[in-house]
Amino acid sequence: LQQRNLALGASQKNAIAIGDHAILNSDGVRFEDEMVKHKILDSIGDLYLLGHNLVGSFEGYKSGHTVNNALLRELINRPETWEVRSYDDRNDSPITYLDPIINPSEG
Repeated sequence: LQQRNLALGASQKNAIAIGDHAILNSDGVRFEDEMVKHKILDSIGDLYLLGHNLVGSFEGYKSGHTVNNALLRELINRPETWEVRSYDDRNDSPITYLDPIINPSEG
């Protein structure tokens, strides 16, 4: 990829290199289902670009950044299929928030 001027920030320290028949990283993968976890995190990140919390379900089949982005564009273009809800009391929200483990202002 790098010879084609792609994935220039990638290395085996921050990515999984896959050859024709095996994982090329000397340490292998961290988890047996690492690829699945990566796809799930990618989808969450892509949907986060909407700028609102989504309450619903997502089911993707071979989805990637392009497909997920098309989904968001389709949602935006069909405002009759969703509504924006606000909750004055956090306890009324269907989304459960966790208290931060660390104080971000303390660096």
